[in-house]
Amino acid sequence: GARVDYTAHLYNALGQEMWQTQGTWGLKEIRGTTGANGHIAVSSEVNGQSGIVTFKSGELEGSARLRVVANFPYEENFDSVRMGTYPSFWIGAAGKFKVVDLEGEKVLVKPPAARALHRSVVFIGPSDASGYTVQVDLMGTKKRRVRSDMGVVSHRYTLDLLGNHQRLQVRSWASDLRMAKTIDFAWDPDMWYTMKLKVEQASNKTIVLGKVWKRGTDEPAGWSIRAEDPLPITEGSYGIYGYSPTNVYYDNIKIW
Repeated sequence: GARVDYTAHLYNALGQEMWQTQGTWGLKEIRGTTGANGHIAVSSEVNGQSGIVTFKSGELEGSARLRVVANFPYEENFDSVRMGTYPSFWIGAAGKFKVVDLEGEKVLVKPPAARALHRSVVFIGPSDASGYTVQVDLMGTKKRRVRSDMGVVSHRYTLDLLGNHQRLQVRSWASDLRMAKTIDFAWDPDMWYTMKLKVEQASNKTIVLGKVWKRGTDEPAGWSIRAEDPLPITEGSYGIYGYSPTNVYYDNIKIW
């Protein structure tokens, strides 16, 4: 629903700017409207999208990328996402995540990395978001003795189901577990679970609350894990996490 103002700059063959910038503005793969003088109004009917803003002057055309992040409440079940792709405005999903058909249902998968690391984080919302709850359905898999890890991200905290270790962990940074809380948590491969992560701000600390239960069963009243951070992180994008030596699947993302 917001408006973005663009300007077009034309240059001659010598690199000198030409001040006459008459031309036509347009949008590619972005729902919205264009006005005079580069006024671009983004549609409020789409919660998150990306595409190209164009400007044509005679035979010349310039372009700029435009990303519209999702505000909460946000939901994604991947039914409207093209197979083999992912929601275009997500950050960190390119080449790592894609929508596939799993037993007649569209879901998101993170397969083993063809190169580089199996570990990835995808950010969905704005970096300054706060005061929200994240919920996702996830399913990990197993190949011989190796199992995947999977989780969600909120306010720069990660709630992670550790497959090989059969644990549930809350942390702010994997390289320095300064405030991490880890508990034993047995979970099965090839079975869907629902995960919820909520972050509450206290006067001098952050309280991180997480719970996990089998999808389709009643949500437990209590939280599975609770951690406190004496150096509170008050904002951050919502997202999903995966470590995929074997496939990790995601569905029914909800942020509110």
